[in-house]
This record gives sequence, C-alpha cells and structure tokens, in this order.
Amino acid sequence: MLRSSQPFIERLALIFHDWFATSDEKVQSFPMMRAQTDLFRTYGLGSFRTLFENVTKERRCCSGSTV
Repeated sequence: MLRSSQPFIERLALIFHDWFATSDEKVQSFPMMRAQTDLFRTYGLGSFRTLFENVTKERRCCSGSTV
C-alpha cells in the first residue's frame, strides 16, 4: 500500500477493511483475505450500495462461516 500509484484507493481499501473486517486468524486463508481487499479496491470509488452488496455476497467466502 505504501508504494501504490493510487494511494487514495489504497486508503479507501483500508477504511472499508476496518468497516467490514475479517481477521486472518478466523479466515486462515491469504487468498480469501486478498480477494476481499481487491473487492474494496475495485468497488471503493463506486456506489456504496454496490460495494455493500458485493461484500455481503462474498461474506461466507471471506468470513470463514459455513452459513
């Protein structure tokens, strides 16, 4: 994040991670955590509704939940 050419998007990804955070201890999967961060980067500047829908749709994947 420190060397990004798009620091604003990285900052948004950090903020959204704080809002929708899942812990690495719970998920125990770097690819899933990376996918969630990429989702924040992709939808961070767009509609919050679209971001929220995508985060909640992927919640089972990223939270480690089986429900």
